[in-house]
Amino acid sequence: MGAVSSFDQDLATQGGAVIAPPVKPMSSFDADLATHTISHSQMDPALAAEATLGPSTLQIGPWDTGITMGQAGYRRAAGIGSAMTNLVQGAKEAVGMATPQDVHAKRELDAPLMQTPEGKTGAFVGNAAMALPLSFVPGANTVTGAGAVGALYGDVQPYETQQERALNILGGAGGSMLGQGLGVLAGNIARSADMPSTPLTQGQQQALQDAQQLGMQLPPGKMSGSRPQQLLEAAMESQPETSGPFNAMKQQSQKVLNSVAAKSIGVNADELSNPVLQQAKDQIGAVYDKVATKTVAPIDPDAAMNQLAAIEKNYEGQYAGNNNISTHPLVQKYLNFAADGGATGEQLQSLSSNLNKAAKNNMTSAGGDRALGQALFDVKDAVDDSLQSSLSPQMQAEFANARGNYRNLMNLTTRNNVVNPSSGNVNGQALANALMSRDRGGFTFGNNDSDLYKAARVIQAFPDIVGNSGTATRAAGGLTLPGIAAHAAGAVASRAYMTPVAQAILQNSTYPATMLAKGLLAAPQGALPAAGTAAGLGLANALR
Repeated sequence: MGAVSSFDQDLATQGGAVIAPPVKPMSSFDADLATHTISHSQMDPALAAEATLGPSTLQIGPWDTGITMGQAGYRRAAGIGSAMTNLVQGAKEAVGMATPQDVHAKRELDAPLMQTPEGKTGAFVGNAAMALPLSFVPGANTVTGAGAVGALYGDVQPYETQQERALNILGGAGGSMLGQGLGVLAGNIARSADMPSTPLTQGQQQALQDAQQLGMQLPPGKMSGSRPQQLLEAAMESQPETSGPFNAMKQQSQKVLNSVAAKSIGVNADELSNPVLQQAKDQIGAVYDKVATKTVAPIDPDAAMNQLAAIEKNYEGQYAGNNNISTHPLVQKYLNFAADGGATGEQLQSLSSNLNKAAKNNMTSAGGDRALGQALFDVKDAVDDSLQSSLSPQMQAEFANARGNYRNLMNLTTRNNVVNPSSGNVNGQALANALMSRDRGGFTFGNNDSDLYKAARVIQAFPDIVGNSGTATRAAGGLTLPGIAAHAAGAVASRAYMTPVAQAILQNSTYPATMLAKGLLAAPQGALPAAGTAAGLGLANALR
């Protein structure tokens, strides 16, 4: 065996391996930790700069392996031993067998070694190796699970203060989650390279512009049309630790949708609960009452007949049984008014109200005829046209606005699932379906570009690729240190995902990025979160 310098002779305890022969007697604490140590001393700068010590053999406990190694390898082995004894010391501290003073003493001994790159590398390798088995715990292969086991590993590290303990937990959880998330991200990048491009349709591109104009927010995956990215976002949204930014986007879009819907019925509000709906109804009703006068509104018989013929033709063959509007008593009443040359505002307003009730009954009742209901709504519009034509210019404008508000109110409330009057939220997908059914020309063919129609098209154009099961809400952890650490680390990770740099990588995954992603996927199972845990603890130690 070659000569050994004073560096080896002076090294104090670091569990894991020993360079034989000279071994300084261990402290009583280190003797309790392990029967095998690597010794080191306060390091002389000149000595620290030495590249090697000359050949020595690696001894583990009482066994001499016969493996020769230089100073750099010696320090790395000492770093691995330090990480191992740290874990033992942390476990003892957790059960009251070690004190913060013991932790401080060991750190003083380890300080010279941990100032070297080789010592730090060894500590990283040691922590990663010991964290790796935790990656096989059931559930650890998810971002949340990885955060939990990383937090557990961080909690077993030695600490002098509770602040250090929290930092260890946060570092372990955050690093493990980032490692697991990196694996998921690599998988999506690699898969996206093998998937055909899914560009946005013209309708989606227009809806995206409408969303930006209205202030509605969409996650990057929907904006790019990338299915792998949307799957990644769905996974992040389903985890309580990473769901924050996605929930915030949905809440903002929901608020915009509610506000637009409220404005469409003449009310300034960001929700459509019972009081808001009643306010809109009262305001519309007040205008209809104002036009219910004794003044006669002229009705052109030929124009009325042409309107009804066009409505009949539009729904021809769609009625249930022998239904048609020509023989409906309310339609006959309108034709009688036309034959007489007109009717008072009061008569027309009453007829309009009854037509609305009959139409709504057909649209909502189990035995109703939806086609007949739609046709009766169209006849109601014809009656309102006759009434509006007899009004003063100022009153015409007010009545026209009330009519538009009324149509929107019917679109929002005729079906039971469009508005939740308790929460005040509008179901965008149900609204889109209602508009498609009631106004094909305006919604389906794009002839109505009001904000309400735009908002409904945005929701319809960008549906969730995976339905919201509420998992993120149900899975939210309690106010434990690991739970807080996991949530904090997840919040950082999900917000990092939203940055332009991350999106540039995702949306423009070049050949090198794809090869890197595939290389990461080739890593052994659990290696990335284990490495992340070790890196997180290294950062925690640097911040200590």
